[in-house]
Amino acid sequence: MKRNLANSILVIGIIALLAACSGERRADVLPASKLEAVLYDYHLAQVLVNDLPSNQRYKKDLYFGYVYDKHGVTEAQVDSSLVYYARYPEGLAEIYVKLSERIEA
Repeated sequence: MKRNLANSILVIGIIALLAACSGERRADVLPASKLEAVLYDYHLAQVLVNDLPSNQRYKKDLYFGYVYDKHGVTEAQVDSSLVYYARYPEGLAEIYVKLSERIEA
């Protein structure tokens, strides 16, 4: 009886793991083009924040908050998206290649 239960739990765990690892993008993950646009503005904001005098670093949250508001996303969505795309390095690399091209232009 215990062995059957253990086997059942193992099978359910494997099925759950396979379902979680499927290539389908979850609803909370931003499409690559949207993430690229957010990251472009985020990196620009980061440059601006780095150039602020130390007594004005409190504005950091305002800069990044503006980026999230502009694109209608939350920090959690961006974080989840980066975690998702980190599992697919080719996709993340493609996003950053496009970012580089935008920045160079």
